[in-house]
Amino acid sequence: MNRILAFASAVAFVLGASAAAQETYTFNKDAVPQAGWKFLQSGASKMDNRSEVKQGEQVLQQQDQKQEDEYAGVVEILAVEGDEMTEGKITFQTATSKGSEGEKNLDLAGKTVIAKGKEGARTFTFADGSALSADQQAFVKEHFDEEKKEGAPEPEDLFFPDHPVSVGQCWDVPMEDLVKVFAMGPDAVDQSKSSASVTFESVSDQYGTKFATLRLSVSFAITKVEQITMDDAKMVVSGTIEVPIDGSVPYEKMGIEMDFNGAGSVEQGGQKITVTFQVQNSQTGTKVPVE
Repeated sequence: MNRILAFASAVAFVLGASAAAQETYTFNKDAVPQAGWKFLQSGASKMDNRSEVKQGEQVLQQQDQKQEDEYAGVVEILAVEGDEMTEGKITFQTATSKGSEGEKNLDLAGKTVIAKGKEGARTFTFADGSALSADQQAFVKEHFDEEKKEGAPEPEDLFFPDHPVSVGQCWDVPMEDLVKVFAMGPDAVDQSKSSASVTFESVSDQYGTKFATLRLSVSFAITKVEQITMDDAKMVVSGTIEVPIDGSVPYEKMGIEMDFNGAGSVEQGGQKITVTFQVQNSQTGTKVPVE
């Protein structure tokens, strides 16, 4: 009898542990930023784009573009309208940009920039009212004002599930919406040969709330790049993002890599021109609350 009771207790323990592991979580797709939020935003991006244009065996053009950016700054949200920040200030700690032509003289470290307007259409000036240089403007806009793609859904609507999920679950991302996010033309991707999914990898406790680590896996079958018809070209996007499930904390951690390799051709003046692409991009970023 004691052995039976011990076995029953062990089974109950295992079942209980299994039930706990299957706890479900509901992601808040409607979380909005709050005036007064203050966080350290930092990131790094690296681009290595190579292409070669040939006519027969003759090389017509070769390009090798490289770009590395790094930045860190304290962001304070001053005003919010709807679900967007409409005014904020960024106090830069570091800002560097190195390209194939050398390093740009950004001179942003230690300076405060005021951002006004909604995402995709923000204006930037220094706190004293003076204007940013062209290089400064381009750098700040690229990293602090993501351009909205026409007709594209918000990332939360695209990647977060619309039903409760548990750790280990995976769900598909609608390819027709993802194509819009990447600003690809309707005939640029063979959606029947492409795939996209998100996996709920883990959950953790931070800043008094639950955080989820999500893994993104995307494979695009690229059929066209502008006027170039591609032949069996693939673009692979992968990485992880860590976010608060309830959206109550200005925190985010992400690391994304993109690889695109392929060749294609286009007719010009009755001649066949072939183009080969080798593209590798990576991006990391964090937002961490500060007092």
